[in-house]
Amino acid sequence: MLHSDYFVIIALFFPYCKVFSAEKVKILKRKYKERCEAVFKKYNKIIFRDKYSAQLFSKLSQVTYIPDIVLGFDLKKWIGEEITQQELICINVINLRENKRTYQERKKYIENYEKTIHAVIDLILKWKIKICILGFSREKSEEAYINELLLSARKRNPSAVIDTCIYNGKNGKELIRYIARCKGLLSTRFHALIIGMVLEKRQYPICYDNKLTNFLESIGYSDPYSLLKNITSPEKITDYLIHGHHSDYKHVIAASKKHLCLLDQLLF
Repeated sequence: MLHSDYFVIIALFFPYCKVFSAEKVKILKRKYKERCEAVFKKYNKIIFRDKYSAQLFSKLSQVTYIPDIVLGFDLKKWIGEEITQQELICINVINLRENKRTYQERKKYIENYEKTIHAVIDLILKWKIKICILGFSREKSEEAYINELLLSARKRNPSAVIDTCIYNGKNGKELIRYIARCKGLLSTRFHALIIGMVLEKRQYPICYDNKLTNFLESIGYSDPYSLLKNITSPEKITDYLIHGHHSDYKHVIAASKKHLCLLDQLLF
């Protein structure tokens, strides 16, 4: 089939997570990588959207790296309205207990993660700042977790102004509008992290998976963040979300728009 020009864009090399034993994962990754490499040699160009993947195939002259294409999306235009920043902090959470496959390796960190989220909510409310808790999963378990967070926070702070917005398959614009209006975003899911970057928001990521840290390293992220196993104090997170200075990543956003340049050259 490879008798003409072939390009691969927006590529990503998986897996990140442990599915089998460590030794079997090592063998599977090696075999999969070898097969991919054999095919990639026949391509004209392979553009990866993360440096981790690109470095795995760095010996191939066809391979290059360009930041994730979604960073170049004009979300403000897609929303279709002018949005001004408000006294609002968005907190995106994940129910880390829902994934049985990864629960065992994460369970010793989950309690601290959940305590940190509770503490950050309370600290933000002391500043009389509105909160919106965001959920990006349609899993019922995540909705239940967010409702528990909300109920618990309101018991401790009866007069608190707290919204929730949980993805249901139809309210994507509503989720993005909340992030667009906020002055700070605590992001746990990759989707929230990406949207926060596109909207150039001050945000504090809590990285529960390698895909988040690999992304941050790929774009040269220089602002504060935590790993799940070593989350910084709620006070430091809250102070950064409200008062912190965040870096400018416009150059990353501009670079991400180059994914389709080769396709443009081929077509036009």
